[in-house]
Amino acid sequence: MEESKTQRVIGKINALRNISTSTHSKAEKETCMTLAAKLIAEHQLSEAELAVTDGNTGEPIDLESESIIYESGRVNQWKSDLACGIAELNGLFIMNAKVRNSETHRKGNRYRVIGRRSDVELALYMMSYLVKLIDELSYDYVPGGSSKKRGICPERQSWSLGCVRGYLAKMQAERDAVNRAATSTALVFIGNKVAEAKSAYMTKAGITRMGASSYRPQGQTNTETFNSGYRKGQTLSVSQGLGGTSQANKLFDK
Repeated sequence: MEESKTQRVIGKINALRNISTSTHSKAEKETCMTLAAKLIAEHQLSEAELAVTDGNTGEPIDLESESIIYESGRVNQWKSDLACGIAELNGLFIMNAKVRNSETHRKGNRYRVIGRRSDVELALYMMSYLVKLIDELSYDYVPGGSSKKRGICPERQSWSLGCVRGYLAKMQAERDAVNRAATSTALVFIGNKVAEAKSAYMTKAGITRMGASSYRPQGQTNTETFNSGYRKGQTLSVSQGLGGTSQANKLFDK
């Protein structure tokens, strides 16, 4: 079977990621990450337009893969928000299931995303990269964040939550701007993605009704750190590297 354009794009992204993690050249790493980020940013809507133009809107919903975008014993709010936001941006249906570890028997939460494989791959990549990036940045932007002490810090959690909300707001604004230029047919195709994924899952599982999601964004506890994170989130892109010079105590970064 001939490789689809979507598969070729995913292949290019994965190749660029592999180079960026294996090279010893900082310049090459940054170039590869920038090119990968551009593919991710440009791929979804252009692909939707292409699919509508060619009549190829039938990429199947992947119901076989256990595509876990986030899993934790105790849900971390900013990571939960990020997982749900990324899923929505990529047209994926997301479910939070209670699970029990087979070895430790401890209860946990597992967020699974369902949709077209190309969209799932992009979402998983974005989640993995941004969790690492935001976590590292929180140590630079919150007082005391440059110390070696690791663990739960309310100020860093608040900053990270603000960063996630700022990033998602920026991404949604960019998506809305592109949507205004897209054809109405393509917009219908994009808008139906989540509903199609949910319907396919329910059909396979033999479910006729699903309750509303219990996920609800909660407010922040520290306004100064949250707002600092929000401002930083509006400047983030997937191409930003994790390395670089540490700049500590940027609580009041403008």
